Formats: sequence, structure tokens, C-alpha cells
Amino acid sequence: MICRLSHIPVKTIYGFAKGHGYNPSKPFKYTHPTNHAWNAVHVVGQWCLIDCTWGTGIVNDEGHYIREFENFYFLTDPDQLISTHFPYMEKNRKESKSWQLLQRPLTLQTFNKNVKRPIKSFKWGVELVSHKEAVIHVTFSATVFIKGTSKVLSNVSARLTDIDGKVHKQYTLVQNPEHNLFSIRVRPPTVGKFRLTILAGVDKNDLTLYAVVSYILRCRQTEQPKVYLYPKHSGVWRSRPDYHDYGFQAGVDSPMIITPQDGDLDLTIAKYKDFPVTFRVTYAESTVKDLDHYVIMENTGKSIEIRGHFPEKGFYKLQIFFKSESGSYEPMLLYLIDCTRSAMKNALPFPVMYSSAAEFHCRLLEPLMREIPEESWIKIRFQSSDIIKAVVNGRKIEKGKGDIWRAAVRTSSAGGSLRIAGTNDLKGRYWVLYEFSIVKGPNSLVLEDILTARSNTSHPPVTQRSEKSQSNIKTPKNKTRIKEKTVIIKK
Repeated sequence: MICRLSHIPVKTIYGFAKGHGYNPSKPFKYTHPTNHAWNAVHVVGQWCLIDCTWGTGIVNDEGHYIREFENFYFLTDPDQLISTHFPYMEKNRKESKSWQLLQRPLTLQTFNKNVKRPIKSFKWGVELVSHKEAVIHVTFSATVFIKGTSKVLSNVSARLTDIDGKVHKQYTLVQNPEHNLFSIRVRPPTVGKFRLTILAGVDKNDLTLYAVVSYILRCRQTEQPKVYLYPKHSGVWRSRPDYHDYGFQAGVDSPMIITPQDGDLDLTIAKYKDFPVTFRVTYAESTVKDLDHYVIMENTGKSIEIRGHFPEKGFYKLQIFFKSESGSYEPMLLYLIDCTRSAMKNALPFPVMYSSAAEFHCRLLEPLMREIPEESWIKIRFQSSDIIKAVVNGRKIEKGKGDIWRAAVRTSSAGGSLRIAGTNDLKGRYWVLYEFSIVKGPNSLVLEDILTARSNTSHPPVTQRSEKSQSNIKTPKNKTRIKEKTVIIKK
């Protein structure tokens, strides 16, 4: 009416609209009655599209109409409006196509297949890189890629729900492989139909996320014997983008997903300056008792060496923390350890390592297990160029080639411990480096061979753990007194 009173040419367009309650599984057909109407107006020498109904309010998830002005639906780009509006008037397909105002009009079949796009995806220039159709057929898993073009996406997340609306957490993984490009991997828990909603935000100071696209998943087959959960994580799986400024070499954040063979992790993280670090490891499925005992980290000065014996199948989350100037530890690097195919059989925890070993840039070579058999001969080897004196339970050991300290010691009866200590001080002050528990076991070459074989598989990293007291070190007669030092590393 306003257009006619203003002598502006206007036309009412009838057709199909993907409005509230739209279900991609129920496509529109030409035999169906149309469900919506909008307008075309002739301004500035051309026809333009407007939808006054959608531009003045929305219907929320509960089905209630909320009055809310939205200028997106006034003079909308035809390439964008065709995502939700398909003209079909008077059963005339040819005439109706022209009112799409597109050089290449879509068929109703293509309109049905294409995914419905929320307003935010157009306003922020979100490009659907991989999947433009509404239904995704999934075998085991699927990965969707989206990219921000006109706006930088500060955060992206994903929500997986079943047909009943139940949310299935920890089955999606969002990554940021390059600037403003995001990958969303989904692994449905069962065969059936699900909805995958991808949400995003553009304001770092606003934690509110908005839907930018939503897909229907038809899962035909799932991973066997089970679909393992991803570890709990808030937001995108990525390291801090400024990690290089803190001393890490460029590129150490890739690959983010690491798949160790048979659950045996050996990871080197290069850095260009020396600084204190620590780590945290978590398991997605359940609680593995003393899980941090199965990961050991060493700081060589030029790199961080991490070794893990992962005892259960599934996904693990490995975080590396950097000590800031304030003294607190801040998360810096993030890795996902994929042990879904295999874990380490009969995994054994690593020895206790004290923070002194990290300070002296020690690397333990053997033995690499916390528990060692009673009344057995054990080979001890560790490497450090900082240490100038070392002892095992107060007994001096010698340094050989390559800054490797060696000793062959016989363990006492079960219940005791074996400790390696060292010093870089000529005055003779010693610090405990490693501790082993002596347990009941056969005094046999077989177990000794196992210890040696596992120790020689690689050079193990060292983890900074120092919660145990070092107060029980015995001072042998006529030996240099060992002074204990305990440094607590915050995680």
C-alpha cells in the first residue's frame, strides 16, 4: 500500500519459505500449496526484494512471535534470499523463476538440497567451504569447513543433538588450521539422525555465540568397538597464537592431533630460549589413576621432550604451560593424543622426577619405569652436562662420554626406594633428581632385560613433578652429605 501511494512499482511474490519449523527431510514439492509471501519493489531502476513479515519479527524456538526489526530483509541480495525464499506463483515455473532475480535461477530440487543459512552467516560473510547441502551422510565421521570472509571469527563451537533434542557432548572437535578457517569434525555416537549446529562469534569480549549454519546428519555406520569421547574443552582446539613470542619455535603447534604407535608417545617441542614449563594430561573416557605418572617431560634448554605411555584406548588432552613473569603458569600449547586404535599394553608409570632434574637439564635414559624389582642388578643411566657430581643412594657414580652418567646398582629388599641425586656445585650440595620404588619381584635376568629393552627404545623426556618429600634420603657413612631441595611446580 505504501509503495502504491508513493508510486513505486511493487509485486507480491508467493512461494516456499524455509521458516520456523522447517525440516530439510521434508522437501517442498510443486504439488504443495505455497506457505509464504513477500514483495519485489522497483527502485533505482531495478527490481529489489523485501520481506516485511520476516523483517519485523521472529518466531523463537518455543514458537512465540517476537517483534524485532531486522533490516536484512529490506532490499536483500537475491543470492542470499534464495537460501530461504523460492518463488512459485500460479503454477507457472518459468514466470516464477524470473522473480528469483538471479542470472542462474535454481530449481526447486536444488533449493530443497541447499542448507538454510541464518542471517548472521551472511552478515559476517561466513563461507560454507565444504558442505552446502542441508543433509550430510556420515560413515564413522564427517568434517565440515567454514571460513570467515568479511569478519574475523573470534570463536567457533559446535552442538550435536539427536531428533529428540538431546545434546550429545564431546562428539565434536573444532580446529582452526589457518586464519579464519575452521574445521568441525563430528563423530555421531550411534547410527541414526542428528542435527549439527555450528555457532560463532566475532567479538572477543562477547562470549555469546550465534548459529551460522545447521545440518542434518544421517549416520550410517559408527566407529567400532565404540565411539570414543573427545576430552572436555571450551572453544576451539588450538594453541595460543602468540606462543612464538614466548620462546617456542614457529610451527610447534602442528600437527595438533598426534597418533602415537601403540600408545607410545615421543614428542619434541623446539624452543629458542630456556624457560620453565609444565604440563597437564587428561583422559576423555574416565579417570585413569595417577595418569600424570604415565607421562614424563624434560627440558633440555633447546627443546621440550615429552614421552607418554598411554594405558587405555581413547583420546587424551595434553596441555603445555609456560611460566609467566608473575610466577603463574599459563596454557600455551595444546595437543590431542589419539589412542583410539591402540594403547600401550601393560603400560608402566615413569619414575618420579623432581624439579631439580629439569633445572639441571637432565635426561633419564634407563630405567624408565617407576617400580624396579628387589635384590636385582639395575643399570642406571642419565644425561646432563650441568651436573658435575652424582650419586645413587649416596654412592658416587662416574660420568662418561656424551655427558652420560652410568652405574650398576643392586636394589635392596622391597619397600625401599632408589634415588639419583646430583649437583652442579663444587661445594658438594646435592639435589634429588629421580626416585624409584623397590617392589617384590623375581631376581631374574628376564625382568632386567625388560627394563633395559624398554629403556633403550628412545631417549625419554622428563616431567616436572616435585610433590614428594625428599626428606628420607639416608646419608651413608663417610660420604658427602646430600642436602634436599623441593620445588613445587604449579600446574
